[in-house]
Amino acid sequence: MKFKSLLFSVALLLALAAAVDPVPILQRTNTRDYQDLTLKIHLVKTSKTGRERPMDLEVKLKKMPGLTRTLAVFTGPPEVAGISSLSYAYTDKPAERWFKLAGLEWVKCVGNACSTLEDRFGFTLDIFALDIDAATHKMLGEEMVDGAACFKIESVSKDPKNPRGARFLTWIDKTMFAARKIQIFDPSGKLIQESHFTAFQELGSHWWETAGTFQNYSAGRGLRYEMTDAKINTSIPDSVFAKPKLFKTQ
Repeated sequence: MKFKSLLFSVALLLALAAAVDPVPILQRTNTRDYQDLTLKIHLVKTSKTGRERPMDLEVKLKKMPGLTRTLAVFTGPPEVAGISSLSYAYTDKPAERWFKLAGLEWVKCVGNACSTLEDRFGFTLDIFALDIDAATHKMLGEEMVDGAACFKIESVSKDPKNPRGARFLTWIDKTMFAARKIQIFDPSGKLIQESHFTAFQELGSHWWETAGTFQNYSAGRGLRYEMTDAKINTSIPDSVFAKPKLFKTQ
């Protein structure tokens, strides 16, 4: 009888977990209450051969109705200083993106060329993002990550050919409503990317993931990162995000 009672309790917990709508949890986690943002990030990139390369990056981001503009510039070491990425992300039309690589002028990318240039740029903030509207979501229950109780949520892309991944697992800290871990799988179920967040800072009304690791198993590369400085709402001038006047299209 005790064994049957235990099975019944487990089944009840699973049923209750499945009944919880995970969308509000994901929305709360992804909600960032700010108008502009400045980040200084120290990265250590790891190649396929295990070679480590430290780099420093500064990111400025500003939001306005219907548009988010982001400028990311490598500041060190000297051989990569000045390599930059500028993006205009619209709510009602495709994004515009430009890259400035070492020794080259600004290049505007279109379609699949953005992935190629992004790979050469070597870093993207998109590794932390999940498009909530582009997937269906299911609460799988609760699990501990690094000693913290987390919601475990499964998200399945509505587009099975989504290049970002077909299935996502996200562990969200129940107290901070910040991500502790994200796993991304391809259509065959193979794990292709994994992010693990290890430090957090409260900015405004939200906890931010300020340190962690990222592994791209498909490419055989990874990185460690730490935000050494983070500020919000400092009134960044619009001129910082001015579109390049001269550029090529790729």
